[in-house]
This record gives sequence, C-alpha cells and structure tokens, in this order.
Amino acid sequence: MGIEHNPVLAENPNAAFNVFLMMRFADSAANRKIVKSLRAGLHRYGMNLLRADQKAYSASLWENVKFYMNACNLGVAVFEQLVKKDYNPNVSLELGHMLLVLISTTRNCKRFMAL
Repeated sequence: MGIEHNPVLAENPNAAFNVFLMMRFADSAANRKIVKSLRAGLHRYGMNLLRADQKAYSASLWENVKFYMNACNLGVAVFEQLVKKDYNPNVSLELGHMLLVLISTTRNCKRFMAL
C-alpha cells in the first residue's frame, strides 16, 4: 500500500509538520512526561507529534507503524531506560526504517551522512 493511501495523512495531511515518535510503549509516568514535553515543545512550532499507538489503522502492528512513519517527514527517537533497564530493539528498527527512507529519497546522500 503506497503513501497516497495512508490513513494517517487523512487526519494529519502535511507530512512536513508531522513528527513520528519512536520510543518504548510503556505506560509509566516517566514516559507520559516525555511524550507530553515533546508534544508541547513541537506544538509551539506548529508540529504534530504522532505515535503509532494513537490509533489503529490496521490489524497488523507493523503496518500501523509504517502508516505513521510514512506520514511523517521528521522523527524523534527516545532511547530511555528510566523504568526498565533493557534495550528496546523496536526503536532501532523504526529509526533504521526512517533513515533508509530518508537516504533513498534524499538527492545528496553525502550531505545527509555528514549530519
């Protein structure tokens, strides 16, 4: 399914102002504070912080995550160990996917690699 059929974009139509949040899905006070702070900070600049657990557009978790990632031109990856002292590979997977999309759509990959 292509980006033109993305249901996230129907509700948040400007991908340039959508920011995908990549972080552990934990319902803890610390994680809620991180989300609230990021959302408020980005909102000041007219940006929309989106998380894949906001709404299910697909029965498939990975399809739902891809809908959100493909609806966002920007992303924030949070690698935290505030509640649970382990590594969450999903954050890295999502970050890798977004970087791959960025590299494949960026004309000047040397400029991206310098960042």
